[in-house]
Amino acid sequence: MDEKTSLLICLGASTAANCIPWFEHYHRKASAASLTSEQILEAVELATKIKSGAYPIMRNSIKNF
Repeated sequence: MDEKTSLLICLGASTAANCIPWFEHYHRKASAASLTSEQILEAVELATKIKSGAYPIMRNSIKNF
């Protein structure tokens, strides 16, 4: 996997995990690797969509225990 793809995945994962320190860390690395603001924002938006969609499913699963 190339470095830029790896950084975008890390940005998405840190977004989904609500981990600001890791997001800031990978954001600095992504900027240094010449990723654009648009590329970074797209990774963040995708992670947010997945996270938002997963929440109701997790909540319903927890209720069933």
